[in-house]
Amino acid sequence: MTDWRTSVIMPVFCGEKFIEEAIGSVLAQPSDWIEEIIVVDDGSTDATAAIVKACRGPIRYVYQDNSGPQHARNTGLALAKGNAVAFLDADDIWTPDKLALQLPLLEEADVVLGQTKILDDPDSAPFILPSLCCALMRKSAFDRIGNFDTELEYSDDLDWYLRAKEEELVFRVHKDTVLKHRRHENNLTKNKSKTEHYHLLMLLKSVKRRKGKGITEMPGFSDLTFLDRP
Repeated sequence: MTDWRTSVIMPVFCGEKFIEEAIGSVLAQPSDWIEEIIVVDDGSTDATAAIVKACRGPIRYVYQDNSGPQHARNTGLALAKGNAVAFLDADDIWTPDKLALQLPLLEEADVVLGQTKILDDPDSAPFILPSLCCALMRKSAFDRIGNFDTELEYSDDLDWYLRAKEEELVFRVHKDTVLKHRRHENNLTKNKSKTEHYHLLMLLKSVKRRKGKGITEMPGFSDLTFLDRP
């Protein structure tokens, strides 16, 4: 297997309540596969900085004025040294075997997606969520597709996936749970009007790109077929 070294990019805004647990879930992965954890503090005014700086491990803390998660992710990408890239929101956690499950699949793909469960909900069934936090990407994929669209405060992840699909990057989706998503009152997606606005803008951008390339298929993820873990 390739000598994969993963740069984990973690944008955070006022994440003092959960960020230590999120970082801990990354540090629970085999250390040989972790190049760095890049925590991009997007203008926090709480104790986030102190908590992150007290954590041990290959952690790089970067502060920037508040400008949105898409800018924070791009800041992390500019600093990333690994040949694999993963993302984790500061209020979610990885399962302990995330990298063990996904790195072998990255040998034959540009992007690997696993399943998500709702944290603290025993009745939650695993499901596929096309988010960044349940994925693992080759760093070279960003050389081909580019960074996240800074116009999109929301849906920047879906926009990147659609651009990757349009450029025919290889996706692999597997049935193992790799992310536990936390639902709480401060989730960004709670703002329905903003979510709908940026989701529509993201789709319009994709339609415009596709028309320019002569692609008649509408935006979607129908070709992300499941792949059982080897």
